[in-house]
Amino acid sequence: MVQAVHSHFGRLDVWLHMVGGYKGGAAVPAFDPADLRAMLEQHLYTTLNTARAVVPLLTAARWGRIVAVTAAGGQTTPASNAPYNIGKAAQDALIGTLANELKGSGVTANSIVIRAIAPVQPGDTARAKESDPAEIAAAMLWLCSEAAAAVN
Repeated sequence: MVQAVHSHFGRLDVWLHMVGGYKGGAAVPAFDPADLRAMLEQHLYTTLNTARAVVPLLTAARWGRIVAVTAAGGQTTPASNAPYNIGKAAQDALIGTLANELKGSGVTANSIVIRAIAPVQPGDTARAKESDPAEIAAAMLWLCSEAAAAVN
């Protein structure tokens, strides 16, 4: 997929990584190992495999932006949510590692941490903990701009 985009446009400037899905709801001693494998495949390995294809193209061009959407569970690690927390924490660690590896290359790597993505209607306080897609898009646009060159 990455090579097809690069071949078609002759360049690749931005990688927006928005993978979602949830399997969890169990404490460490009780979770199904298949749930952990599913979360690692979805959150860590999709990020890793895409990074391995995208990063060489961005660094060769000496400019690029990587923005991953992630969830607070990777940092806050709520109880009884082990598979999801572990998958998101691994994704967060990968993006952080990329940010450090890419310093000085003209390429940045950042994460946007959200809770859930859902449209929020004006005055709808019941959904206040959900992230408005327009706010997420605005943050992505800024992180992909030249104005955010020092944010890594």
